[in-house]
Amino acid sequence: MNIINAHSLANRDLLLRFSLTKSHLHTIHPQAFHVAPQLKSVQLSNNDLSTLPARVFSPLTTLEELHLNGNQLETIASEMFDGLVGLLVLDLSRNKLTSPPSNVFWSLRNLDTLTLSTNRLQAIPEKSFYNMPKLTQLTIYKNPLLSLPDQLMGHMPEMREFYLYGTNLTTLPSDLFCCLPNLKNLSLKFNNLHHLHPQLFSRLTGLGQLFTINLKNNHLQTLPGDVFLSNTALRALDLSGNPWDCTCSIRGIARWIRHNEHVVTDKEDVICHSPMYQMLRTIGSLRDEEFNFCDCVCPGNSCIWEKYFCKHPSSLI
Repeated sequence: MNIINAHSLANRDLLLRFSLTKSHLHTIHPQAFHVAPQLKSVQLSNNDLSTLPARVFSPLTTLEELHLNGNQLETIASEMFDGLVGLLVLDLSRNKLTSPPSNVFWSLRNLDTLTLSTNRLQAIPEKSFYNMPKLTQLTIYKNPLLSLPDQLMGHMPEMREFYLYGTNLTTLPSDLFCCLPNLKNLSLKFNNLHHLHPQLFSRLTGLGQLFTINLKNNHLQTLPGDVFLSNTALRALDLSGNPWDCTCSIRGIARWIRHNEHVVTDKEDVICHSPMYQMLRTIGSLRDEEFNFCDCVCPGNSCIWEKYFCKHPSSLI
């Protein structure tokens, strides 16, 4: 069945769940769901849909689940989800979306789960996820994202899980998590992160408390020593697969890791990549006294070999 016409669902008043998957479906008539407004679930996964009529789902005011994953969708009309006041789950993963209209999700005020993973998103418009106060899970992984706007999410007191990995992001807005007071699980693995703002995680200190953070397989060379200081409920932190630079700037986070070894689940694989004399040492094995030279003040440009000079002050000219 590769076409849903205007009468395909007619005279099925007791039909609550409609599933048509792996059927090479490519066309849906604009009036297809007008004859079945009682539907609670529509699953159209793994088909050949490349476009959808703008308000094709609008009659489904009691719809709770809409699965459009595994299609060929490149764009979404700004009014696509108008009328879906009861929608709880929306899956748009594994399509070819490049950038959704900025207000396309605003009508979904009761949405619980939004999945946008494995698309072609390079950018997400500002305030795309505002007005979604009941969202508990947001999934945007495996998209070639280059940046995120400073204002992406509004107040989301129910948000528990945020999966943002497998992108091209090199950094994150400092207030990205400002409005997620009860976030518990955060995955940022397999990105191109080079830098994280010292206060990035400081807002995640609500009643629920953040339990897990995954930062493995990025390009982080160091982190501020107090970046996780406010996350007192943290139970699992992954940091391996980063090219850690074990010079002076690593001192603070090395101290935090030593004091929180039970939290860093992959601590044996969090190792120095530079400088040469520290290579393959674990960050947790670095001691404060090894960084005493970082506090030395040397005249002029004579501190090319600070570590040696500060241990052997007589060598200074």
